[in-house]
Order: sequence, then C-alpha cells, then structure tokens
Amino acid sequence: MSGLEILGAASAILAMVESAISLAARLREAQQRQQGLAGVLDHHGQVLVETQRIVTLVKEEEALQTAAVAAELVTLDMVVKGVVDVLTRIQTNGQGKRSGRVPQIFYQLTHGSRDEADLRGVMENLGRAKGDLGLCISVAHVGLSRGMQDTLVLNTRLLERVDSAVRAVVGNDQGLVIGKLARGRPVQGACLGLPHLIVAR
Repeated sequence: MSGLEILGAASAILAMVESAISLAARLREAQQRQQGLAGVLDHHGQVLVETQRIVTLVKEEEALQTAAVAAELVTLDMVVKGVVDVLTRIQTNGQGKRSGRVPQIFYQLTHGSRDEADLRGVMENLGRAKGDLGLCISVAHVGLSRGMQDTLVLNTRLLERVDSAVRAVVGNDQGLVIGKLARGRPVQGACLGLPHLIVAR
C-alpha cells in the first residue's frame, strides 16, 4: 500500500468510526429516553387522574355546575380529546413493528423526540385547562343567594359540605374562596330552626 492508499483507508475508517460513535451515542440516548419515558408517563397519568377527580366532583356536586364551570368543561373536553389523540397515535405508530427491544430503540430514536414534544404540548394544555377549571370552582358562589332588602344569604351547611369535598379533591390548601371568607363569621338564623345562615349587608 502506498502512502496515499494508507491515508485514504485511514480516512475511510475514521469516517466509519465517527459514524459508529455518533450512532452509538444516538442509540444510547434513545435507550435512555425509552427508560425515562415510563417516569414521564407516570407523571402524565397522575395529572389525568387528578383531572378525572375534579371533573367527577363537578358532576356530583350540583352547586358547582355554574355557567363558568360549564364553559371550562367545554375547553377541557377539547384538550382531553387532543391528549387521547396523541396517546393513541403514539401507541399505534409502529405497533407490531416494535415487538423486540432493538426495534423499540430504533422507533424511539426516529420518533421519540416528536412524540415526547407532542405529548408535552398536549399535557401542558391539559394542565392549563385543569387550572382554569380549578379557578372557576374555587370562586363559585356555593350556597349564596340574595335575600330580602339587599341582603346576601349563605347556606353554610351546603357551603361546608361542598368546600370540604373540593378541598379533599384539590388539596386542603385550596377550596372555595367563599368558604374561606365565611369561616369565623357570626351565624344568624340558627335559633329560628333555619339552616345555618350568614347574613351580610
């Protein structure tokens, strides 16, 4: 072999080695991404369960079924459909082609970043929609009605029951704003055999 042939062979080998190093790094990244995907999906699953609990609460508590909450449910419905679409696409893309470990790694290598970005996007949308629904629930005027002579009447039994249910679902730190405002206020009407009512002018 001449000097030029050796340089040519060495250059070709170096190019192949560099290609192999790059491919090995990408495969390693795909494998790590695939292993990390379980944790990501666990987190997303938890967000979906929290959303399910909040929507179930609205369904079961008539006092929370306000116009503002209904509008947020419409938005949430569209967002959840987007989540289902992305998860279905991820599940069905390449299904059957990915039965072994190596095909799964190659699928993750070629499609993983796009799938993760799409899933992250729809889950961010779900987080915002869930937060908006939670805000509408927290400011709902549960148990509040207008009485005679411009008074506001608050059914504290209803308020306490619904506020307790909301705090059980979304956390003790959160709940109905009106529930926080009513705590510690004087109760009027209890001596008349009426439900616990707070009357404020």
